[in-house]
Amino acid sequence: MRLSETQIEQYENDGYVIVPDFLAPEEVALLAAEADILGTPQRGLPDGNVYENESGMIRKSYSFDKDSEAYFLTSRMPRMLVPTRQLLGEKIYLYMTHMNHKVAKKGEIWLWHQDYAHWELDGVERGGAHDMVTIMIMIDESTPENGPLQVLKGSHKLPVEAFEIDLEETSVPTAKVDEARMAEIVRSHEAVTCLGGAGTAVIFAPMAIHGSARNNSTRTRRNAYFVYNRADNRPTIAEPRRFHVSPHLMNADPVELDMGVDDGVLVDLARRRASAA
Repeated sequence: MRLSETQIEQYENDGYVIVPDFLAPEEVALLAAEADILGTPQRGLPDGNVYENESGMIRKSYSFDKDSEAYFLTSRMPRMLVPTRQLLGEKIYLYMTHMNHKVAKKGEIWLWHQDYAHWELDGVERGGAHDMVTIMIMIDESTPENGPLQVLKGSHKLPVEAFEIDLEETSVPTAKVDEARMAEIVRSHEAVTCLGGAGTAVIFAPMAIHGSARNNSTRTRRNAYFVYNRADNRPTIAEPRRFHVSPHLMNADPVELDMGVDDGVLVDLARRRASAA
């Protein structure tokens, strides 16, 4: 898959672009089955999981590519790497992966924040739209009721905003944008709700301010995030930020990526597993 000139222009102007049907139903079904395991202590890296303060339900799974073959292969598919290289250049690596789980009726909010505000603390020097990029894949349908991702249109053109690390309101420490400043930004930037069926992708810039509401529906909603970085923009700090709740934050093996797999690998894996069952 290649981004069209129109899609690249939207990314540069708005800070995001939504791509429906990025993954096919058979591919998403495989990733959903893997997500069922990733959201439990039975995954290979159980200390990569973080749980909600209020309900104790799963909230986040870090480094899912380390103990899921399907997600590892997804991160290296041409469908992911071609648009990433269009935006960042040829020399890229996988900076981090994480899954946000919003359990039905239990999934809590994500405060308004800029991802790069966190990554700058880890020593990443540049957070421009052509330095890093996130490809988020909807593992479940995102509806208005289940706490979908919201992005403030054009907010990626703002500087790193004043923030405080919130350690209480949610179970994952978040660089929450100053409330008074946030009120100003919301008045001048449209909040776009990213809706779509399972398999939809949202490609967004590291400075884009985003967040989400509580899941008030009866259906769980999971989003898988793949963050890519330029090879010349690696962090300058050896250890991740000290206040973090998981040791599996950044990719511990940041090798440059090549087209080592093809776009049919997920379908092949799903069919192999089905035949072996």
